[in-house]
Amino acid sequence: MQRVIKCDKCQKDFIQKWINRKKQWSQINEISYWTDGKKWKSYKFFCRSCLNDWFELEREEFDKLIVDEKKRRIYASYRGHGAFDKSDASN
Repeated sequence: MQRVIKCDKCQKDFIQKWINRKKQWSQINEISYWTDGKKWKSYKFFCRSCLNDWFELEREEFDKLIVDEKKRRIYASYRGHGAFDKSDASN
């Protein structure tokens, strides 16, 4: 199962997948997942490309918001394995 979500930054549609074993939507695109519930500007969802840009172009803000070391390691692992380079486009 999947649904189409609009990226709050670039306004492009992307696909969010349902994780059946967890009985919830994938949280990779949710800003609040990475920030442990803290808000960043008015953003709620980022496509993978904007997640990558958040790290590269807004590094100071990124470092202030993502303080959980486990989340930082997960994010770094996803970047290192190219997860943010994969297409999540809805078309």
